[in-house]
Amino acid sequence: MSVWMMMMMMMMRRGDAMLVRRVLQHAVLRQCGVGSVGRMALLVARRGFAAYPEHVVVSMPKLSPTMEMGNIAAWKKKEGESYAEGDVLAEVETDKATVSFEATDEGVIAKILKPEGTSDVKVGDPIAISVDDESLVAAFKDYAAEEQVQPPAPTPAKAAAQPAPAGTTPNPPPSSPPSSQSRSPSAAAASTPNPSRSHGAVLASPYAKFLAREQNKTLDGLIGSYPGGFVVSADLAQAGSTRMASQETGDRKLTMMSTTELDQARSALAEQFAASKREVPHYYLKVECKFGNFREFLGDETSLDDLVIKAAAAASVKVPAVNSTWMGATIRQFADVDINVALETKSGYLATPVLRQVERRGLSSIAKELKELKRMAQEDDISGMDQSTGTFTIMMHSDVSEVSAIIRPPQSAVLTIGAVRDVLSTQPQFIKSGKVPVEKVTVEPAFTATLSCDHRVVDGAVGARWLAAFKSHLESPFNLLL
Repeated sequence: MSVWMMMMMMMMRRGDAMLVRRVLQHAVLRQCGVGSVGRMALLVARRGFAAYPEHVVVSMPKLSPTMEMGNIAAWKKKEGESYAEGDVLAEVETDKATVSFEATDEGVIAKILKPEGTSDVKVGDPIAISVDDESLVAAFKDYAAEEQVQPPAPTPAKAAAQPAPAGTTPNPPPSSPPSSQSRSPSAAAASTPNPSRSHGAVLASPYAKFLAREQNKTLDGLIGSYPGGFVVSADLAQAGSTRMASQETGDRKLTMMSTTELDQARSALAEQFAASKREVPHYYLKVECKFGNFREFLGDETSLDDLVIKAAAAASVKVPAVNSTWMGATIRQFADVDINVALETKSGYLATPVLRQVERRGLSSIAKELKELKRMAQEDDISGMDQSTGTFTIMMHSDVSEVSAIIRPPQSAVLTIGAVRDVLSTQPQFIKSGKVPVEKVTVEPAFTATLSCDHRVVDGAVGARWLAAFKSHLESPFNLLL
């Protein structure tokens, strides 16, 4: 029996699981040819900052394909609480929805680095510290994320006096020191050494410099809270307020009424639509749709919104080129029609939940799910909504007659429904003799449907065929029941 095996058996009898793990890690690295220095470097890397017990830094996860930052909506596990695999650690607000962050291992939350309400936490940034044993929690009471970055030694404020070279005469000292009242503020500021700068460079952690660039702030003149004026991320609030104050230099100042902080989802949506308008060649098709007959076939349980969604799915089956996406060198066509429906929430934000495989579902199933989604939007209860991107989007507006919407990438089309209005409709009829045709004039509800298309994917003739199919299905709803 080898020495390694004997040592592990002895430690397992003692119940020293942590020591067993370390011995195994050293053994594996040794078999891989890693030297003693390399083994120690690799094992210490997992432990984070060497002054603390062994721990794991929990980073902001990537909870959606397009997620770059997230907001900490709520912590489900507090400091000192243990968790098991599958437990929800926190609720994270992404660019799509509020998602549960589940643990993939077991442990104890030792320190929460990003408290509830923290916004714009980048994917990969540390948000908490986890340990294996509850007894180690107390060691991380004063832990800070910046402590993983060792600040450089502060530069001495004044260098030691050097002897003057031969042949030169040193400047004589002033006969009397200037009084503090006689010195101007600018002179005093110039003579005061700036501990946050060294040879023109700001002494700051890499993370603080990164945040300063991302937030378009300057670190010039900022004295950090760490020894020697070292700047960390927590000091950036001071930098922002200093810069804003310095920008108020005009003779006429605007009176600010209010400022609204954008959440992660709203910021991502704004960037998404701005990019779509710049890069996607839009064109628009419009048609008037009359729907006076649908009550006769469908009754009062089905709304116009339900009928629009089903008619759009049926049109996408008939003209599948619209249910596609631009891939650069190729165009990808989807088999399922997953429709995002834009709903206004109680707080005024726009939610876009997705209805899956609409082409396979009946009107009653669509009506039931849409009714529940509308209830959630009216109560601002959107955490349970699936707001991932579908293959097509529908927006319904009750206050304006026509809307030309921006396409939501990576989709290739979006349908907007204008306000319902009454229009005159004529139908040919015959008098009793059956020989003389006359026209019967009636009043019928109608709306304008506008289809926005990506010209790279959907040609003009294809978009026209889709819109004609949509109009046909909506004005003859009996076909949707077949």
